[in-house]
Amino acid sequence: MTPFAIKTFCAVFWREAYAVVQNRFLYGFSAVVLASGLAPYFLTGGDVRATAPLVLLQAVLYLVSLFAMLIGLSSAHGEHEESAVLLSHPVSRPGIVAGKFLALWATLALGLVGLIVPSLLANGGVQQLLLLGCGGVLIAGTFLSFGLAIGMTCRNQTRGLILGILVWLLFLVGFDALALVGAGSAFFQDRTAIWVGQLMLNPLDAFRIAGLFLFQEVPEAVAGDKGLVKWWLNHLGGWLGVISIAWMGLALIWSARVLERREV
Repeated sequence: MTPFAIKTFCAVFWREAYAVVQNRFLYGFSAVVLASGLAPYFLTGGDVRATAPLVLLQAVLYLVSLFAMLIGLSSAHGEHEESAVLLSHPVSRPGIVAGKFLALWATLALGLVGLIVPSLLANGGVQQLLLLGCGGVLIAGTFLSFGLAIGMTCRNQTRGLILGILVWLLFLVGFDALALVGAGSAFFQDRTAIWVGQLMLNPLDAFRIAGLFLFQEVPEAVAGDKGLVKWWLNHLGGWLGVISIAWMGLALIWSARVLERREV
């Protein structure tokens, strides 16, 4: 990386870190994260150890992923208003995207502390909570990158928001719906690797199933399966990291290419 690229990255990073505090979705994100972190204190008589992992799992799946997508969209659309000035300077387009993404991701990662710390202070399951927290950071980064890519591509805010929600729903329920339909098909019953393969592409499915293993709620017949299923189930944590980083990379490469094609 050249000194110019490093300078560009640092300038964009700190510019975005300063601007993100004005993002209205960030305040919504902080509120729902803190509320989710405190929720185990008020459920089932305050048995935090029993309720916290399940509550936090659902919070990451439904709330963290959605708000990360919205924050990415909002940031990308806000950039359109200043793109003429920003892109008129001899700056690296990949540096702009990388700096923006990492500043936003770091902010979301800090915000997720409010999801984990309340349960940790109540002597919740430390290992489970830390694993859920790490998974939450990966999920947040993945959907943040999706939001940036969609926002860079769709300059119209309404269209971008609709497309962003559709992408979020695809990962939240679309892959599972396809798996449910395929489960009753003789073709997929004879080709388990194909059926499992489409679930492996979805970081939310990897995170959800990893959570079930943490709660020891996976049937022995499934956990003892062979072939691709067994390999995936035995490497869920590592696979979540790999597939999340892969999706982030693709989304950020797409965002950089969109910027490179954009005229000042």
